[in-house]
Amino acid sequence: MRNKICIMSVLVFILTAITFSLSFAEGRVIGRSVHFTPYPVKVGETTRITVRFTVTGAPVNLTATVEQTIPRYEGPPPPTIILGTFNPGEHGVDIFRYTVPASPPEKICFNIKMTGGEFRNVCLKRGKGSTGWYMTVDSFGQWIEAIPTPVQAPVPTTEKPDLRIVGNLAIDRVLSIQNIGRAPTPSGIDIDVVRECFVEGRWVPSPEWLSMGLGKRTLLAGESTDLRLGTLMGQCPAGTTKVRVIVDPRNKIDEMDENNNMLEANVMANLKIVHFSTFYPIVGIGGTPGFRVSFEIKNTGIGDAGSFIWEISVFRDGQWRSFIGERITKLNSGENIEITRNVGESIREGERIRLRVDVLNEIPEIQEDDNIREIIVRGRG
Repeated sequence: MRNKICIMSVLVFILTAITFSLSFAEGRVIGRSVHFTPYPVKVGETTRITVRFTVTGAPVNLTATVEQTIPRYEGPPPPTIILGTFNPGEHGVDIFRYTVPASPPEKICFNIKMTGGEFRNVCLKRGKGSTGWYMTVDSFGQWIEAIPTPVQAPVPTTEKPDLRIVGNLAIDRVLSIQNIGRAPTPSGIDIDVVRECFVEGRWVPSPEWLSMGLGKRTLLAGESTDLRLGTLMGQCPAGTTKVRVIVDPRNKIDEMDENNNMLEANVMANLKIVHFSTFYPIVGIGGTPGFRVSFEIKNTGIGDAGSFIWEISVFRDGQWRSFIGERITKLNSGENIEITRNVGESIREGERIRLRVDVLNEIPEIQEDDNIREIIVRGRG
C-alpha cells in the first residue's frame, strides 16, 4: 500500500512539474528597432522596412501585419504575413516594401503588428530637393508589448441578446439595427445609438445625436428596426474626416458579441482622373491649329472638395516643364468636370505629358495616389 502511495505521489509530482515547465516554456517576442533601407528614397524608388527583435524562452512562430494609418487606408484588411519560426536570440526580418508614388503624400504612417506586440507610428514624411520629391524617416515608431489575456472560464452566451448595425454608412440613409442573439434585450434599459465625428485626431459626439431615442423598446430575438440617418455629417464640426454610428455605446446591454455594434465611414473628398488624352483636330479656315488636351476629374469621395489646382507638364530635356494649369473653385461629392484646352504647339507628337490634380495637396483625400496620369502625345493622323 505504501508503495502505491509513493508511486502516485511521484506521478503527481511529475505531472505538476511538466505543467509548471510548460507554462514557462512559452516564447516571448520583444521588439527592438525598425530600419529603412534606403532613406531618403526618391519618387519611383523602393525602401525596405526591416524590424529587429529578440526571442526569449522558446521558439516562436512569428506572424505580422502592416496596417497603413496615415493616410487612412480604405479597403480589405491587410494580409497576415507568416514569417516562420524563430529560436531564442536576436533576429532581423524584412516586413514591408514601400515604393514612393509620383505624387507622394505629405506623410505616411504604419502600425506593424507582430506576435507579442506592435511597432506604432512608423512614419515617412515628404521632402523636396533639387531633383524633386523624396520621402525620409519621420518616426521609427515605438514598440508596444501586447498584454497577455488572462485565461478565464467561458461564460455561457447562448441566452444573451446580440445587437448589430447593418448597412453601408457611406451610401445608405436608412440602417437596420438587429437583435441576432437568442434572447430579447432587457426591458427597462435604453437602446442608445450615437453618432460621433472624427476631427483633429479625436472622436467627438455630434451634438444632435447623443441618443437616437429608441428608448426602452425591447428588441426580441431575431427582431430588427430601422434607423434613419438624415444627412451623414449632421452637425459634425468643420474638418471632420470620419463619421461612425454606435449602438449601445456604453455597453449597458450584456451581449453575445460586443464587436459588431459600430459602422464607420470616411467622409473626405477623393479626386480622381477619369481620363486624359490629346488630339490634333482638323480645323477649317480661321480655326486655331495645334494640339488639344482633354481630361475629366471626378470627386468619388463622400465629402465636397474645395479649391484646388490642376497642372499639365511635358517631359523634355530630362525634366518636367509645366505649360498649362488652372484653379478649380469647388467640386462637390459625386460631381465631375470635363476640361478641353488648346495648347497649340506647346507639345509635340511622341512626347510624354503628365496631368496632376491638387498639385499643392490642399484637399484631404481618401486616396492620394490617383491624382496623377501620364500619356504619350498622339499624332495628327
